[in-house]
Amino acid sequence: MNARGAFLLEALVATLVLALATLAFVGLTTLAITGVAQARWRGEAAALASSAVARMSVSAPATLAADYDSDRNGAGFRAFAQSAQRLPGVTASVNPPVIAITQRPGSGAVTASVRIAWQAPGSPAPYRYTIEDALVAW
Repeated sequence: MNARGAFLLEALVATLVLALATLAFVGLTTLAITGVAQARWRGEAAALASSAVARMSVSAPATLAADYDSDRNGAGFRAFAQSAQRLPGVTASVNPPVIAITQRPGSGAVTASVRIAWQAPGSPAPYRYTIEDALVAW
C-alpha cells in the first residue's frame, strides 16, 4: 500500500471516529435535557403539594375535609387542582390531583395525603409525587 492510500484510510477512520463521538455527545445532551425537564416537573409537583399541605395546616380543622378533600370538591381543592394544571398532562379529567383527609382516631389530628401525577409529552406513563402529613388541630 502506498503512502497516499494509507493517508486516505487514516482520514476515513478518523472521520468515522469523530462522527461516532459526535453522535454520542448528541445522545448524552438529549438525555441531560430530558433529565432536567423531569427534575423541573418533579420540583414543581413537590412545591405544589407542599404548598397545599401548608395551606391546610392553617385552615380550620372543622372545615378541612369539606374544603380540601378531593371527593368533596371544596374551594381549597378546586384552587389546588387548578394550579396543578401547570404540570404537563394534567387536566380536570386526565391525571387529576387527589387530596385525602383522614381523621386520626382518638385525637383531634387529621392526616392529609396529597398526590399529583403528570405526564410529559412522549412519556409512556405518568410520574407521581405524593406527600402525607399529620395536621394537628389547633
